[in-house]
Amino acid sequence: MYVKRYFDKLKDDLYNIDTDEEHINSVNKINDIKEKNMEKIIIMKSFDRENNEINYIYISDDPDLYEIFNHLLVKIKNKIENKIIKSNSDNLNTEKLQSVEDITTRKDAKEYIFGDSSVYEASYKDYNKIIKDNKVTSNTEVLKNFVESTTNNHQLLGVKKSYNLGYKITENELPNYRDEDIVNSVNELESSKKLFENIKNNNIKYFETSEQTETRFINNIISAAKIENINNNKKFTINSVIDEVNDKDIINYMDDDQKENVQKQIENVCLNERNEIIKYSAFTPSSFYEEMNEVYNSFESKSINLMKRISNKDDVNEKNYEKLTLPKKLITHNKLNSSKINSESPRIKNPPLNKHKYGNKKKRNIEYIKYFHRYY
Repeated sequence: MYVKRYFDKLKDDLYNIDTDEEHINSVNKINDIKEKNMEKIIIMKSFDRENNEINYIYISDDPDLYEIFNHLLVKIKNKIENKIIKSNSDNLNTEKLQSVEDITTRKDAKEYIFGDSSVYEASYKDYNKIIKDNKVTSNTEVLKNFVESTTNNHQLLGVKKSYNLGYKITENELPNYRDEDIVNSVNELESSKKLFENIKNNNIKYFETSEQTETRFINNIISAAKIENINNNKKFTINSVIDEVNDKDIINYMDDDQKENVQKQIENVCLNERNEIIKYSAFTPSSFYEEMNEVYNSFESKSINLMKRISNKDDVNEKNYEKLTLPKKLITHNKLNSSKINSESPRIKNPPLNKHKYGNKKKRNIEYIKYFHRYY
């Protein structure tokens, strides 16, 4: 849908071109992009699915695509907000300020460029110049205020278009490289069911960063295993909480339902990490990717041994655990493709960290990808 919208915009721009030279350049640009997309389609059709030879596409890996989508997102958002501003003088100060462009402090704003067109993204502080009474303290409050200020269904649909595009771009990013503030903002909006019931799709789900997912898994294991007397000040990792289950004499006190639940939670941890490592294939520097595979294999082995101990069955079916194992060709696949990674990719600037190294708390620099839902 967004690829079509992007091409529609390119074609619409042709009607605003005055010279033959500009027209030719624009047509050539459309054809070039079309050829690149066709190349990707051909490659995708030739994938060997059994060997997991699939290269996921992440917008932040392509600086040009990143710029284009954010340009489109901010342009759509500004356009619908300008319509809301002009039609609602009750909630908004419209005497001197008539548009988002009027309130934007350009020297502090993020600029997105597409061809000869530039758009600037206003901050929540800028919006305080036009919002009456309630002084907003976040971009989430700005969006809520504009939803409340809509005067017709067409405006709500415009907000929905902007919101859904931002959501899809965020969804496209790996959890390791999602900004926690953006994720929390999306989830805060999703919890506002009454306010946003007119603009949300039924398939919208909550987001998590990698750290938030790990925290959820840790809590699930603690709850399922009914681990008591946990030191609340202790910072648990996936490794340490599994060691807690493995070292404590608590397995003997589990009933069959509890044992099944604990095994399921440990299995979920392994499946999640396995799937993330597969997604990183072809996008990660070789040395980092090999280490990710190595430490996961060790973690998988430890987890399977614990699950076997919990089940305490003599006739364990090893095939039950095959789904947790990484495909054998992943490292080779990554080596063949990682040399083509764009130097501006977050995976190059900040390779994924080994989450199973105790004390490895180096903070990722995710300022590079603070995009998508900035206005929430």
